[in-house]
Amino acid sequence: MKHEISIDETASKIPEILRRVETGEQFVVTRHGKPVIEILPSPDTRQEQSRAAIRGLKALMSESRPLSEKQLNQYKNEGRM
Repeated sequence: MKHEISIDETASKIPEILRRVETGEQFVVTRHGKPVIEILPSPDTRQEQSRAAIRGLKALMSESRPLSEKQLNQYKNEGRM
């Protein structure tokens, strides 16, 4: 999911935005309500998040217990980019 943020708000919140992008969030920076630029995690970050989600799923599967719907959605979201 991409979050919209105005260009003025971006200037005052860049450290927070970058921390959130590092966790996989995406932003669309707007000027007068029109998209100007997207801020996305780097491909390396997205790949590592996908790998971590897959490792987690494999670990859970090796325990031979079914995943709860909450766990399944969490891992699915962590690997989705």
